[in-house]
Amino acid sequence: MAILLESDAEKAVQSHLNDFSKRAGFVFVLVAVLTVIWSFFIDDVLKTFLQSLQPCQDDCLNVYGPAHWTEVRWLSSLFLGFFSTMPVMFHQFHAFAKTGLTKDEQRALTRIATLGCLMFVGGFFLLTTKLLPILFTFGHNANISSGLTPEYNALEMLTVATYLTWMFALVFGTWFILIMAGRMNILTKATADWWRIRTYGIAGLLMLLTVPAQAQALSIPMVVFLVAGSEVVARPWLTQSGIVKGRLSEWFDDDGRRRKLVIVETDGAHSAYTPEQAADIGVAILTVNSLQHNQEDRERVLLFLNHARITDLIVCGVEPNIHESLSENFRRMGITLHQEGRDASVALEHPFITLLGDNASR
Repeated sequence: MAILLESDAEKAVQSHLNDFSKRAGFVFVLVAVLTVIWSFFIDDVLKTFLQSLQPCQDDCLNVYGPAHWTEVRWLSSLFLGFFSTMPVMFHQFHAFAKTGLTKDEQRALTRIATLGCLMFVGGFFLLTTKLLPILFTFGHNANISSGLTPEYNALEMLTVATYLTWMFALVFGTWFILIMAGRMNILTKATADWWRIRTYGIAGLLMLLTVPAQAQALSIPMVVFLVAGSEVVARPWLTQSGIVKGRLSEWFDDDGRRRKLVIVETDGAHSAYTPEQAADIGVAILTVNSLQHNQEDRERVLLFLNHARITDLIVCGVEPNIHESLSENFRRMGITLHQEGRDASVALEHPFITLLGDNASR
């Protein structure tokens, strides 16, 4: 079951669907209106763009499919309409998701949207005005050196340019999200697989579904480049321990159920294990400032417990009555809370700890 953040409220699924439909409908209408507006200026835009891509001095661009050209005009208008709606789209998305995000995630989302949009616009301008003309000029010179008199299909050039721009957006977006998540300490060794599935999976699927027929051979190499490049770019954060020490291991109880144990150190209290000892016996230790008085610490702990699918928890350093939101979320996630109190040495006496220690020594 999903966790319930303190900033969120228990609502029926239909209420969320109604809110989402209202916001999505507004965005779709705005995209349609802006698409129609851009359609009145799209000929001048495409003409300027093709002139920048044209690799030869004389006229060497032709349109071999007038009907297809009409399709390209409207698709370009739609792209520009969608691009123009991005600020409003982000505002609506942020307003919809805000209550279900932790404070760290809200800050990360704001930074990703603001800096990402600015860097994406700059990268898009550099790609379309500098890199693509260089690429087409290089190909043109190769044709000339081969003794050919090239004539280029404007539709094919636009298709290739659009595909490369889209690939740039996907790769850049994936890298930027991973970097920002790492800098916000949301991406750690414990949550690495969770982020890999969502970022690589979504970006890779979009690459495979949107590749044009002219570039089918590039689809698999582009996905491989995306995954390999992302692993290199995000390596410092994919291997960082974050708030987790020790080693998280899976164990089985007498009934054959899989168990994962975590000790949470808070309010200056420390468990009976050093990080080295915890790693030897397979126990993860989370250290936070305060669970009782710090909402961000509670959210960090809950996210880790949810992502790692923890089943058993020992808390060191809290009052006998743990925070109400934590108790509710432990119940939702099916987590058994074994110890509450400031005496960390009691953790040694817990039978589950003894079980782990006995198994580790065998």
